[in-house]
Amino acid sequence: MGKQENEQRLRDLLAEHIVQGGKNEIVVYCSTGHMAGLVAGVLGSRGFNVKNLQYGFDIAWTGTLTVPESIKAPVEAKKERGPG
Repeated sequence: MGKQENEQRLRDLLAEHIVQGGKNEIVVYCSTGHMAGLVAGVLGSRGFNVKNLQYGFDIAWTGTLTVPESIKAPVEAKKERGPG
């Protein structure tokens, strides 16, 4: 996967961010959410508290300007409808 020195550098930067009052989390994003999802999986498996911007910035950020309502994944829609 990634180089050990890069992982350690990321840990050092995150620790510095926390000392300065930041949250202990990393948010990753890309255009569609696909590549960021892969990165989030790798970082999460390495013990990082990581979140992925769902649907990527193309839909999550700019899509809200043109879409009349939120786009829901099937799992999210089921949660709103309830069991059944």
